[in-house]
Amino acid sequence: IVLDFPIPNPPPQLVSVRDNCYKFLMFMTRFSGRGMWYLFLATMVFGSLWDTNISWFFGATFSLYLVLLGSAALVKGYLVSSQLDKVRIALLRERDTGGNIDHYVPASGQGLTKAQFKVVLENVTGEKNSFSDDDLDYVINALSFLPSSDGVVTRQELDYWVRPGPMLMV
Repeated sequence: IVLDFPIPNPPPQLVSVRDNCYKFLMFMTRFSGRGMWYLFLATMVFGSLWDTNISWFFGATFSLYLVLLGSAALVKGYLVSSQLDKVRIALLRERDTGGNIDHYVPASGQGLTKAQFKVVLENVTGEKNSFSDDDLDYVINALSFLPSSDGVVTRQELDYWVRPGPMLMV
């Protein structure tokens, strides 16, 4: 059975399985999760090719590539996550000092589009172009509650993100 097959009216069991796949495997859509997966894969490739004496050269070469790729993904994920966390902490301080973050959300209540979210990030940090367009796509997908992100950060997603707690890993 293919879980991603487009069924017009899927049965509730299939919807539940899809939701659980999204919920528990969501880390694979983020830089940090991909980085960890590539490092795991490197150990499997190394174990399969080197330790079983199939080919030490290919085992070392493929494993090295996967380790470098996984490390790069982890570093990129950490950099984007820590940059985003600075914005979250600034918004938390604003909220804690009696301020309100309502002025960042448009009156329509539909949420923040990618361009509006970028303006919020720039206003809070005071830095222009601190996030690239691709980084913003990754951040908006990480903030989304739904598997199919529409490119809008809703008020509920913004409130969930701007609360005390650990850093959101992108």
